[in-house]
Amino acid sequence: MSRLRCNSSRRIRRNHIPPPRYKEVYLEWMNNIRDWCISRQLMWGHRIPIYYTESGRAIAAMSLQEAEIKAREPIVKQEEDVLDTWFSSGLWPFVTLGWPEETEDIKQFFPTSVLITARDIIFLWVSRMIMMSLYFKQDIPFKDVYIHATVLNERGQRMSKSLGTGVDPMDVINSKGADALRFTLLSQSGYNQDIRYSDRKTEDARNFCNKIFNASKFIVMNLDGFDQKAEVQLTVLDKWLLSRLARCEQTVRRAYQSYDIQSGMHALYQFFWSELCDWYIEQSKVRLQDPEQRQAPQWVLNQALTIFLKILHPAMPFISEEVYATLPIENKKPHLMEESWPQIPSDWLDQESENLVENWIEMTRSVRALRADAGFGPIKQLPKLFVQGHLGEGEDLIRAQSWFAAIEQGIPSQTHVTTTVSGVDFHIPLDGVDVEKELARTEKELEKSNAELEKLEARLSNPSFTERAKPEIVERERETATNLRLTVEKLQQRKALFTKK
Repeated sequence: MSRLRCNSSRRIRRNHIPPPRYKEVYLEWMNNIRDWCISRQLMWGHRIPIYYTESGRAIAAMSLQEAEIKAREPIVKQEEDVLDTWFSSGLWPFVTLGWPEETEDIKQFFPTSVLITARDIIFLWVSRMIMMSLYFKQDIPFKDVYIHATVLNERGQRMSKSLGTGVDPMDVINSKGADALRFTLLSQSGYNQDIRYSDRKTEDARNFCNKIFNASKFIVMNLDGFDQKAEVQLTVLDKWLLSRLARCEQTVRRAYQSYDIQSGMHALYQFFWSELCDWYIEQSKVRLQDPEQRQAPQWVLNQALTIFLKILHPAMPFISEEVYATLPIENKKPHLMEESWPQIPSDWLDQESENLVENWIEMTRSVRALRADAGFGPIKQLPKLFVQGHLGEGEDLIRAQSWFAAIEQGIPSQTHVTTTVSGVDFHIPLDGVDVEKELARTEKELEKSNAELEKLEARLSNPSFTERAKPEIVERERETATNLRLTVEKLQQRKALFTKK
């Protein structure tokens, strides 16, 4: 074992075992390895190829005939013990490809690129495959070993048929879709924790699938008359989206390469739902209706959707393939799976445009929050937003996305509320708002929330509750307390807003 151990430890140091901590786990076990008893007294398995003669000699042979030739005396019996399962399995990387013959399969598939496996068989299987392959083939069987997370149920229990804690994936696929299930698991496949499966997370993933389908349908509908070869003049918002797309592609590519799948899924979600749909598409709807302005957003949307589908495809192959089939683009492959990974021009990265638009978005969010605090609901258009400061090209986005009919420089003469972002003051007149009534309502809500929070904090500070209650109940109560603290903070800010007036 010492010879096998040294060779295996030396070679594995040059290989990638994500998450990184598992390489140290592997090496620690290798450095303290003991002799391995490879025989088992079982009714199944590969019988040990040892034959015994009348004189008691042990002969290793591939068959009885070979043993008799080697022994030059009668063979009495074959060893009845079988090989340890993991000894047989350790030969899997090359035996299945036709070894000991040097077959074409061995030339093509050994060593392979990556082994995906669980942490509880690093020693039982992974180490044995490495040792066997180095001994018989003088090479390591795979370049990378990806140790995936264990899927737990919502309560943190390991899924088990016997315990009834499992979930039938076919039921999930039939009700939510295969891509929704894939995204649910992949978006939790991080380096530091196991996966807690829940129906709620799968619902969220299904909603993401629906968002992709509906937004893609909108984009394709608005590509009517699109000329792919026409020259376009890009706005700051156009350049911002292309830059964010380039960064998304970088993040996803690196995530796939390093097996940090969770980071890639989060980047895909953030780009498509927030940056593409919530901001770019919403702000581009007016331009798409204008024959003189539509070429630029059409070109950007076509590029964004095509590239997004390509980098999404490994994670969500079904919906990406279906949407790709609807794209009205030239020189399209018959299937998305035949496409190459996108090569994005380096000049799409535009930090200046990113900084500008991110500042406009921050301003818009602050104005939206101010509207909500003042008692104005979302979407409903208000007549006028007063501004003190320069907005530049961002004025139209801030006006439209914070739901105002117009922006005017100056301070309103009537009672108003104010917020400041990046040195720019935003004022919303309180026309139609009963300040005293809103203040009284806010104080009542604050009193109620404070009482609930005080009661909950008392329960969580009681050891008899935290030590005796089920962990999932304690965790749920802590989450409720966190949400209540945020509610209290917002109500205090709202109260201060009306108190100043």
